[in-house]
Amino acid sequence: MKLIISFAICLITAGIVTAQKGEQAPVQVGQPIGQFSLSDIRYYPKSSVTQDDFKGKWLILDFWNASCMVCIKAMPKMDSLQARLRNNTKVMLVGYTGSQYHQGTGENDEKKIKEVYERVKSHAKFNLPSAFDSTLFHRFNIAPCPYIIIVDPEGIVRGVTSRLDYGQMDSILKGIPVELRKAYTSKESKQIRAERLKAEGKDKKIGRRHMSPPY
Repeated sequence: MKLIISFAICLITAGIVTAQKGEQAPVQVGQPIGQFSLSDIRYYPKSSVTQDDFKGKWLILDFWNASCMVCIKAMPKMDSLQARLRNNTKVMLVGYTGSQYHQGTGENDEKKIKEVYERVKSHAKFNLPSAFDSTLFHRFNIAPCPYIIIVDPEGIVRGVTSRLDYGQMDSILKGIPVELRKAYTSKESKQIRAERLKAEGKDKKIGRRHMSPPY
């Protein structure tokens, strides 16, 4: 009996660990985005939403942070994209409010990013709503921005990119294959940085060797 109970506990523990790992994995094109919620939304009929609020519509989640000038400059373009796509597609900005960009300092971006959003929205006069919620950043291992996730009316991810225009989205809506610029997860970005530093280190060693006397 004890053996059965122990085995059951092991299965439950393994299931919990697997679920936790699944909650921290990047989104995959062709796979469901899964259950999610977003809170603290400004300029939207609801202050919080779940995936159920977008059933039957295309959803574009545009992840951004307060220091991402590319993200900020693209907001009016994303607003124009929303206007052209109208009611069958919803564009939702998702702003980062945590501290991953200030590791070790104890700072977070919640106040700063809201001030940036209000200032840019007022200046550019766009109508895009923004959720200020870091949950999906951590769940999908997002750090470099822009990071854009395109979800179809059935909740299936149809694209992940760092840039999106109307022509690309129009092709996606029509089921036409389109090449999208790659968006990198935090893990991928760190790997690229490490490889670059390693390559730079090798280049420096080669340079020193060439400058050494030939004896």
